Amino acid sequence: MSYLPRIEHFIEKGQKYHRVNTFSKTLAETSPKDLISLAKRLSCEIRKRESRITICEVSAEMAEELQEFSNSRGIALKSRSNYVILSCSVNIAQGEEIESAFKVKIFSDLSDLDENAFVDSIVRTATAKLGSHSIPSGKYDVLFDKNVVPYLLKPLLQQLSAFSVKEHLSLFEGKLEEQVLSKKLTILENPHSKTPFAYSFDDEGMPSQKKMLFNRGVLKTYLYDLETAQNANTQSTGNGTLKGGNIRPDLGFVEVKAGRKTFEETLADLKKAVYITDIQGIHTGLNTSSGDYSLQAEGFLVENGKITHPISLITVAGNLLTDFAKVSQVANDVELSIQGFLSPSLVIKKLAISGN
Repeated sequence: MSYLPRIEHFIEKGQKYHRVNTFSKTLAETSPKDLISLAKRLSCEIRKRESRITICEVSAEMAEELQEFSNSRGIALKSRSNYVILSCSVNIAQGEEIESAFKVKIFSDLSDLDENAFVDSIVRTATAKLGSHSIPSGKYDVLFDKNVVPYLLKPLLQQLSAFSVKEHLSLFEGKLEEQVLSKKLTILENPHSKTPFAYSFDDEGMPSQKKMLFNRGVLKTYLYDLETAQNANTQSTGNGTLKGGNIRPDLGFVEVKAGRKTFEETLADLKKAVYITDIQGIHTGLNTSSGDYSLQAEGFLVENGKITHPISLITVAGNLLTDFAKVSQVANDVELSIQGFLSPSLVIKKLAISGN
């Protein structure tokens, strides 16, 4: 579907664009045969490492994107990117118990992949789940894994859209320069990152901008396209995104500033807590309007700073805005997520856990 903006939103020449490098010639020369070979090699090694794995599916998909923008005022822009998404799903069986594990990684060059580390991670994750059971319901400190954080934080940050604010649909309405999230959280939007998620211009041809979203929990900006910026008497932040035939401000690549402590040191500070490594039901168990959520989860029980046993059949519930205001610790174990986040693990105090 084509999109034709109003004439006053046709930008002029003279904009300054940040050059990003999101295209790898080496990757472009990688053949389907190479990717198939990689997937087979990883699958064989995973099965070799752990005989209890009954199902192992590995896929390697290469994507290439070309974005072009031009208008009648002389703007002509082009952006090209490519990347690989590597995913692995396994089932592991012990007696009548069957557990599953999943891992996904996105990268721009095959040399960025540590095959041994990838295999170790999926095998370790799968075997650690064996023997899982539920825990008593109650309030627990929760350590959310770095790969879980984006699934909760992204729908919250998307409410920074100036369109949502204007329509009174945002939890952040009227909160600019206020302490909204925990002082432990400093969050940037960085479209100039050295990742597959980098971009030089948005869908209106405006230059992308690196910007502070939250500085120690204080809300610093909303996200604007040309129209919402005009309505608010401000400048576009380079977040214009084509959605269903309309331009709306949307979130770009996010970096959550890492803390000082390692994951192990963060874990050691917890006396009795739940370490959540997976959540399910985001599309049905999360109300984006209110921020309320109730999600199935699994992970591990933490006692006196140590992981004691795996847990499953639990539900974690709360409110995104309230809970991210209660973050008490942020680790330094940042990892790139397929959600378009570079985020660390973090601790939220006293969340409701429903178990047995």
